[in-house]
Amino acid sequence: MMKRYLHPIVLLISLLAAQLSSAAFAEGMERFQVNEHYMPIQPVAATEAPDGKIEVVEFFWYGCPHCFNFEPALNAWIDSKPDNVSFRRVPAIFNAQWAVHAKAYFAAEMLGITEQVHDAIFDAMHEQGKSLNSPESLAAFMAKKSGLEEKKILNTINSFAVETKSRKAVQTVRAHGLRGVPALSVAGKYHTSGRYAGGNQGMIDVLNFLIAKESSQ
Repeated sequence: MMKRYLHPIVLLISLLAAQLSSAAFAEGMERFQVNEHYMPIQPVAATEAPDGKIEVVEFFWYGCPHCFNFEPALNAWIDSKPDNVSFRRVPAIFNAQWAVHAKAYFAAEMLGITEQVHDAIFDAMHEQGKSLNSPESLAAFMAKKSGLEEKKILNTINSFAVETKSRKAVQTVRAHGLRGVPALSVAGKYHTSGRYAGGNQGMIDVLNFLIAKESSQ
């Protein structure tokens, strides 16, 4: 008997979600303009989202104070992001120091300790003034936070697999036409940053608009 009632309920929820998305898009059309609040990515960048999902990518650097300040707003958004959105992070690499931090992030991903160390690295560097600028210092810190062996973490940071991910990250940043962080991209078609959106909440507002825009197509 339950199945007889399930379909109308699901349909109603879908219609309400579509209406909310359309409303957000219509409101955003009046507030956000291309080449002002967000930029088109040309050509469209490749994405890794499953079929039917809209990919959102955050580009960041652990040494960036603006990225540190943006994380709370982004984390709150992640907790309530739409079901049709696939989210991932890509550490940006513009020089050798950025590469060290990027490798630490990729190592954490590979070892399954991102949740334990990602925000902790930001906090240590920007709130506690710790210098985490070498593979060794990062491995020691990550070991303390995760409980994994320091040597295992360091070996992962210096591994060929992480080096490969780092090279791909460089290509991804270039494909998105980015010049700084923090930045967000949507569906490989658009990117925004605090510079364009007008601050952290502005980035979230533009992000929601772009998701609604993509969902409406």
